[in-house]
Amino acid sequence: MRHSPAAPARRAFTLVELLVVIAIIGVLIALLLPAVQQAREAARRMQCSNHLKQIGLAVHNYHDTYGSFPPGIIVNYNRAATWDVLTSPSAWNWSALILPFIEQQALHDGLGITQGVYADEAYQDATRLALMQTPISGYRCPSDTTDDLNGNLGWSMSKGANDVATMNYVAMAHFKRDGDSSKFASGADTQTGSFLVSRGLTFSDLTDGTSNILGIGERCNRLGSQHYRAAVWACSAATTHACDHRYDCMASTALSPNSNHPDNWRLNGNLSSNHPGGVMAMLMDASVRFIPETIDHDPLQDNNIDSVYEKLGARSDGQPVGEF
Repeated sequence: MRHSPAAPARRAFTLVELLVVIAIIGVLIALLLPAVQQAREAARRMQCSNHLKQIGLAVHNYHDTYGSFPPGIIVNYNRAATWDVLTSPSAWNWSALILPFIEQQALHDGLGITQGVYADEAYQDATRLALMQTPISGYRCPSDTTDDLNGNLGWSMSKGANDVATMNYVAMAHFKRDGDSSKFASGADTQTGSFLVSRGLTFSDLTDGTSNILGIGERCNRLGSQHYRAAVWACSAATTHACDHRYDCMASTALSPNSNHPDNWRLNGNLSSNHPGGVMAMLMDASVRFIPETIDHDPLQDNNIDSVYEKLGARSDGQPVGEF
């Protein structure tokens, strides 16, 4: 009787070989993960750039329709009081005014923006409050992780217990640092940026050239240990300086992008983002650029507006900036 030869025995992995394979796989994953994260961030940054581009087109369409760019925010002042004390309801900010030009006509009409309804009044109405709490994807940077309702700002402190919808884009107010650099001055002669309090600018006001002037930039919620609080798209000025909502939708170049400062409240007026190394920003010609956090900038205490970043923030200082 013939027997078939026995099949050769299979040799199993030794423990050393298994550990080597696991180590190789671990190295490959470690090499692959940063590339995947970078690809995802590149996609998020491109989407953020597209949001700013659409906002730029919207503010230009607003200009075509109304003959000026939107005000940064509309404020009703008590003329007998100091500039930062408001005793009557205030109207809307730039991002609410351009809603029809970002395909949000229904939201614009529901809030009563063209019907004389102030933002403060809309906040007290349950139906309109729900609209103010509506997230708008075009106003959110995909790299920011702030909740849909922004509880970091002054609305819930000064007006009730409700938060309104988060936004990651703020209009550049800029200002002359003429004594107290902590405030946005209300007088037209001290507002040197592209979006003013209570007045819309025209192309003729942008004498440095629209490609040389910052228009809209980013603000995130957190970056490391710093809390920047992001922004909100539906707001007005508050009734006290302690909860000044101009900071909730506007910014200045007093601090460089993503900068640190021991006084957290100063960061409310800053540009910041979760994109590594800088922020995305729209220039007033509706083009979008990446502003590095290493851009030439004077310290906060320097009253001379002669750095590249501050020149970008000023609309008519006679010092247009080319490449940066």
